[in-house]
Amino acid sequence: MPLKACKMFSNPTSAPKAPSRYCQKTLHLLENFKTLVVMGDEPDREILKMVARTTIRTKLYEALADQLTDIVVNSVLCIRKPEEAIDLFMVEIMHMRHKFDVEGLVLDHGSRHPDMKRRAENCFILTCNVSLEYEKRIFLLKCRAEGGNGCSLKASGR
Repeated sequence: MPLKACKMFSNPTSAPKAPSRYCQKTLHLLENFKTLVVMGDEPDREILKMVARTTIRTKLYEALADQLTDIVVNSVLCIRKPEEAIDLFMVEIMHMRHKFDVEGLVLDHGSRHPDMKRRAENCFILTCNVSLEYEKRIFLLKCRAEGGNGCSLKASGR
């Protein structure tokens, strides 16, 4: 399966053998680096925190990601059944009808603002589906071989 993924993501502009060779080398290195995590009766919180922190930092600023790491790990462990593996697809959306303490994370997603009145007449409301993810910019360095040594720095996605 990983080798098939390597072929799917190979760069067609490179030499045909190069991507597969680099991909195989990367897979070999990953095999040496990987750490087997056995989830017994009591999971290893530190390893779970490292995995969550690494994942969350790809979406949020580092300081915010570090704050959310403990919350996310506690939330997932709160719904975990000791005899079963953690199934992240079974994390569900629940409507909270009562006030009570929740150990975990409660997200309130709705189109309202704290200063908005409870009742509005003759108004227009714009609701936008906007990504809340922090996107890291990747800069590309383009160098022109023809006509000199000029290089230009350009942000990807433009």
